[in-house]
Amino acid sequence: MKKIFTLLCLLILTVPAAGLVISRPDLTKENRDQAVTESVWLRPGMVAAHARFSALLGVSGSDQVTLGKNEYLYLTETLPAAVGISRLTDEEVEQIAAYLKSLADTLAARGCRLIFLCAPNKATAVPENLPAYARPAAGPSALDALQSRLRALHVDFIDAKALLTPDMYYRTDTHWNDRGALKVYLALRDMLGAEEWSDYGDLAFETENRRGDLTELIYPEDGPEEAVEAARLSRRFTTRGVLRSPMDLKILASCKEGTGHIVLIRDSFANNLFPYIANNAATTRIFRASRWEEGMGGEETDAVILEIAERNLRRIIEAEAPGD
Repeated sequence: MKKIFTLLCLLILTVPAAGLVISRPDLTKENRDQAVTESVWLRPGMVAAHARFSALLGVSGSDQVTLGKNEYLYLTETLPAAVGISRLTDEEVEQIAAYLKSLADTLAARGCRLIFLCAPNKATAVPENLPAYARPAAGPSALDALQSRLRALHVDFIDAKALLTPDMYYRTDTHWNDRGALKVYLALRDMLGAEEWSDYGDLAFETENRRGDLTELIYPEDGPEEAVEAARLSRRFTTRGVLRSPMDLKILASCKEGTGHIVLIRDSFANNLFPYIANNAATTRIFRASRWEEGMGGEETDAVILEIAERNLRRIIEAEAPGD
């Protein structure tokens, strides 16, 4: 009886695909498979139903996303480091610190300074909403050890882990929110001594709905949205060429009223950070990368900001030695 029931269910699910094959004889074998997949009308609803049912069981429905407390979502790959199962070794911490020290010295010889900015994983920054089975590791983290080593080597860095509060991360996204980005910008402003840069004391925030990147990993479409406070930041900078997306590989920005020349090497955490910088610096050269490369800077570069997510710290070890 179970076999018959299972067979009937499979037949029902294949009806839309069969109809497409019959009604579209013009499709070749190569694009027919894709067209069949895209036109199975039950698929989005089935995925959404699976996600909602999984949530009732305390899981997200995607192996890439972990369901935490209070409707928080976490990137699964970041949990091992948070609980102390998998983290940077002492040797890796030393290698990263040595690379950053070498880069800082190379840039200093050119009259430029390096500021290192590690964006903490949400599992590191907001551990209180991790699932009950994921208990945060006690004692200093690998990021703490790295920053302690950088302090000893006199390499400038922003301690975003100490700076940010739990409410400065999205519930359904891996990144800090607009208030978190503003907090980091103000720390950079202070470290650069750029008193003429705006402190955005009168910046307005308005509530809007958005879908976090972790939600999108669970729901291919029409997933639930999160109410967030979005900064209403007026854009003062212009770009060379069309700015297609905050994730463009290279963005060359300038501001007539700005001061200072900045290079920002970054990942997606800087999507809502770089507009604050570009609004205030005379020039901002923005590169989506995890390493310094010749050609990123210029003769007038005052500072290089190297921003990288905590989960990607090992990528720094793969960087070629500066100046090579």
